[in-house]
Amino acid sequence: MNTPISTRQKDLLAALIREYIELAKPVSSNALVGGENLELSPATVRNDLMALEDAGYLHQPHTSAGRIPTDQGWQWYIDHVLKNDDLSKKERDLLSAVVESHRESQTDLLRQLAKTMAELVQESVIVSFGKSDTFYTGLSNIFAQPEFEDVDVMQHFSRLVDHLDDVMAQMFERADNNVQILIGKANPFGRDCGAIITRYATPDHAGVIGILGPMRQDYDEHVAMVRYAQSLLHSLS
Repeated sequence: MNTPISTRQKDLLAALIREYIELAKPVSSNALVGGENLELSPATVRNDLMALEDAGYLHQPHTSAGRIPTDQGWQWYIDHVLKNDDLSKKERDLLSAVVESHRESQTDLLRQLAKTMAELVQESVIVSFGKSDTFYTGLSNIFAQPEFEDVDVMQHFSRLVDHLDDVMAQMFERADNNVQILIGKANPFGRDCGAIITRYATPDHAGVIGILGPMRQDYDEHVAMVRYAQSLLHSLS
């Protein structure tokens, strides 16, 4: 059972995770003082960050004075902070245009939709055309992320790519029409990654579509994009 945290500590944890998503580096107490309308003293911020670390929500890399969220911290953020926002009109229009211009070939449509999504979110997008046929794009976006400067993380993810069809076959059985966020040990794509997936159906195909990136990603935007892509594909039926 997770250790209870106060409302103030929840606000501080959410602020730290948002800062980490944006800056991609451990967040120090000084970076949070006076930010996000927290209006907390430096001593209060330091003490609360230590309490959040003791409770398992944060981790302090030994080479850094800042902190990053643990799996538990990310799960708390996903469960309690995600806003369930809509995509911007520009993004909706771009994805809708892909669907309208590729209606004659749903395979081409799915591939181009994945490419457009990957360009917009600067992550990788994966789509299956069934249980054993997978297309992925945007891997270079993932490898450009600072998390993948770690050799062990890079090697683990590279091995995963070699077996991506097997993982997607698992997802084909596991995914449903809800948008699922997979992180940490529960993520078959690797505990260093975050995946946002859902099932889709068109007249020609039924499969899984999703965004794959490092654990540090903009889950609000990515959930909204996967949900909108699913709705576009379902509209073809």
